[in-house]
This record gives sequence, C-alpha cells and structure tokens, in this order.
Amino acid sequence: MPQEAPQPIPPALAGQSPAPKRKLWKFVVAFLAIILIAAAGYWAWTTYLSPEAKRSRAATENYERLYKGLVTDFEDAMKADTWGGKTPQETLDLFIDALRKGDVELASKYFLIETTVNDPNYLTRNEWVLALEQAKEDGRLDEIADLVSRATPDIENRAYEEDYKFAIFDDSKKLDGYINMQLNTSSGVWKIESL
Repeated sequence: MPQEAPQPIPPALAGQSPAPKRKLWKFVVAFLAIILIAAAGYWAWTTYLSPEAKRSRAATENYERLYKGLVTDFEDAMKADTWGGKTPQETLDLFIDALRKGDVELASKYFLIETTVNDPNYLTRNEWVLALEQAKEDGRLDEIADLVSRATPDIENRAYEEDYKFAIFDDSKKLDGYINMQLNTSSGVWKIESL
C-alpha cells in the first residue's frame, strides 16, 4: 500500500501565527507611503516652495498681468477710435476735407493707430501728426489733398474683407502709389493704414 503524502499543517494549528505576512505587508505599505510622501515633498519644493519656483511663478503672473493689460489697452483704444467713415471712400473724403482746411490734428485722426507694441508710438498716431505738421510747415497740405483726391478704388488687390486699397495714378496714367485702408472692426470705421 502506498504511503500517503503528509498534509501541511495550517499555521494556526502548528502554533505559528500568520503575523509575519502581516508585518511584511505593513512594511511594504509604510515603505511606499514614505516614498510617496518624499516624492510629493520634492514636487512641492520644486514647483511651489523653492526660490526658483517662486521667481518663476512671479514672472509668469507678471507676464499674464502685463499681457492682459496690453490686450485691454489695445481693445479700449480700438473701440475709442471712432474717427472715420463707414466706407473707405467716406474716410478718404473726410481726410481730404481736413487737409484742405489745414486741420492737421483732425486729418491725423483718420489714420489707423500704431499697433506694434514695441513701437514708441504704440496706440497713438504721433508719427502721422508729425508728418502732417511738417507738410503744413512746408505748405504741402493742398498738394497732398490733390494727390489723394485722384485716388481710385483698386478692388482687385484686396487681401481680405477688412482691407481696401486706392490706387493713385499720375497725369500719364502711370501708377504713382497706393493708399491702404483697413476697417477698425472694434469701432466699425475705415482707417488709413498707409499713404
């Protein structure tokens, strides 16, 4: 008769306690908790608490504040820029009329404000005011008005809906230059972009 294989005795009956498995489990959990706490502490230090993190966060906040301020200033300036006509031709006629009256300040208001942030004339028309004042000193306002009054619409060269061009031809019908117009969508008026 074959002998039966001995059956293992459960630990509780053999006088052993199952505690070593529980101790191992507690050790693993405690070890993982320590690693997790250390990783969280390292992340908190590098992200929030270190001097570099504080400087980086402050720089980001300053940039966002500056950017929001620039956007707000730009939007406010564009909404307030209501000088001009509802059509490109109307703005051009108003500009010519201001030139003929010698009103440089009014004539300059029909130009688009400077929108390049780094330009010292940002959100102003100072460049155009100075140019028109010089033209007035030189006695050339009527000459400019005559030149601009010869402008004819150039519909074929429009880049997009808010863009409009006038072509200026000399007496021999040779192209002398362009007047670029742009719609200020914030105020709904057409502005002279370049002349």
